[in-house]
Amino acid sequence: MYVYAEDFKVAAKTAKVTVEAQARNEDADNQVVTLNVVVVDAAGQVRAKFSSESSDMVHGQKDTLTASGALSGARFWSVDDPYLYDVYSILTVEGKAVDVCKVRTGFRKAEYKGGAGKGGVWLNDRFVYLMGFAQRSVNDWAGLGQAYPAWMHDLTASLISGSHGNYIRWMHTSPQRVDVEAFDRAGIVEVCPAGDKEGDAEGRQWEQRMEVMRDSMIYFRNQPSILFWEAGNNGVTAAHLQQMVDLRKEWDPHGGRAMGCRTLNDPAATPIAEYFCVMVGQDARTDKLDSPTAAFRAYSAERRDRAPFIETEDFRDEGARRFWDDFRPRTWVSKRGRTIPTTGTPRPSPSPPPRVTTTTTSTASRTPTPHIPNGRATPRSIFPTQTPTVASSPAKSAA
Repeated sequence: MYVYAEDFKVAAKTAKVTVEAQARNEDADNQVVTLNVVVVDAAGQVRAKFSSESSDMVHGQKDTLTASGALSGARFWSVDDPYLYDVYSILTVEGKAVDVCKVRTGFRKAEYKGGAGKGGVWLNDRFVYLMGFAQRSVNDWAGLGQAYPAWMHDLTASLISGSHGNYIRWMHTSPQRVDVEAFDRAGIVEVCPAGDKEGDAEGRQWEQRMEVMRDSMIYFRNQPSILFWEAGNNGVTAAHLQQMVDLRKEWDPHGGRAMGCRTLNDPAATPIAEYFCVMVGQDARTDKLDSPTAAFRAYSAERRDRAPFIETEDFRDEGARRFWDDFRPRTWVSKRGRTIPTTGTPRPSPSPPPRVTTTTTSTASRTPTPHIPNGRATPRSIFPTQTPTVASSPAKSAA
């Protein structure tokens, strides 16, 4: 089922809602099938009802039924007011309901504009400054991995919102549905990739990426928080990007979303992309470009004037463990086995941890409270280089 809104009149709070639903007659006889739509708000009140034209379907026939109607007094989805509706599609035969499907979605007017000082992402006729994080799609928690309950996905969303964030760029693969639904509720805009790697692909591998993107679009095209489809985590050719744009126009033509690619280095792709991604991090070299088409890390003035720019990975402090506490070496080993020293004067080797003596009311030893150096939030005892020696005193009776 595909649910979308068009003909927005933001000030008047109206829009035209359309539902496309695919039906198949599995009965042995011909059936006259009608699609009926009911839009229900968050308070449980019916806000709109409308129906499609009836379709006379023979046995085994598959047809796409389309119904449209006006929604008045609408609350449009935004990062400040992520309002959601329940949209029910009801298939009827001779007035009797034979199938019902519910989709929870939101309606928003999205525009993607270019131009210095006037471009960017606009929701419901308002400019939206996006600020947030680039996150692996597993979205795992320390100690739990990916296996944690749904309420913790809402907790993740609340932590993002609590840090004044309203944007997540998922990396490499499509996100989990539980995260997307949590971000729908929290008003967090998302970039949705499909399945890619650090570069372009050819032949069957590229066909598979196209297939995964198609399936991701169908799966997530009713989610209001997804505004961007991402063709790759690194550059693709202009021809491949055109295929991805064509895919969006085929499977998500009315969802108010855009197709782009991170670090798009092919100049021929400039007129094709619907938004651009960069990794310049406010690098001074962007101010030294000598022509509109001159580019640095996929940024150019020409692209800036055509469509919005998304800063995909601005501040890339990936938290190497050598920075966490006083017991980490000042070097690290790369994937190729080379030892790469850090800058600055190496720290002297730390002294062994002191012997810790505890007094307890039990004969069992007690692990000392982890020390958190320099106010950092990660205790060094989580990843100990040496196990502290803990001595226990004889038990004492309470007075």
